[in-house]
Amino acid sequence: MKLSMKTKAIVLAGLTTLSMSVMAAEPIIGTWQTYEDGQAKAQVRISQSGNTFTGVLVHGNTEKAKKYEGKTVLVGFKSVGNNAYEGKAKDPRWGFGLPATINVNGSHLSIKVPVKGSQTWSRIK
Repeated sequence: MKLSMKTKAIVLAGLTTLSMSVMAAEPIIGTWQTYEDGQAKAQVRISQSGNTFTGVLVHGNTEKAKKYEGKTVLVGFKSVGNNAYEGKAKDPRWGFGLPATINVNGSHLSIKVPVKGSQTWSRIK
C-alpha cells in the first residue's frame, strides 16, 4: 500500500503531537517529602488520572504519620497554568478536604491551605 505525501504528513504530525504530550509531564507528578517544624514528616506521591492529580501518603517518617500510610491527602487538583494547581487538601485523620493551591518551582512544591497555612515540600523523585 502506497501512502500519499499528505497522508504521511498527517501521520507524522499525529505521532509528533503524541510523543510531545508524553514527554511534557506535569511538574507536580512525583514523590515529595513533607516537613513539619523543620523535620521530615511524610512522603506523598502525586499521580495523574485524566486531567486531575491525586496525592497519597506513601511513607511516614514519624510514628504518627506511619498510621496514615495509604491515605489520600490531595484530591481533584487541576492545573491552572504556570505550574500552579487548585484542588483540595485532605487531613488524613478526618478525611474532609479544604480548598488548597499548589505552586511547583523546580524541586520545591508550595502548598497553601488558607485556614491552615502553607508548607514547602521537596521533590524526592
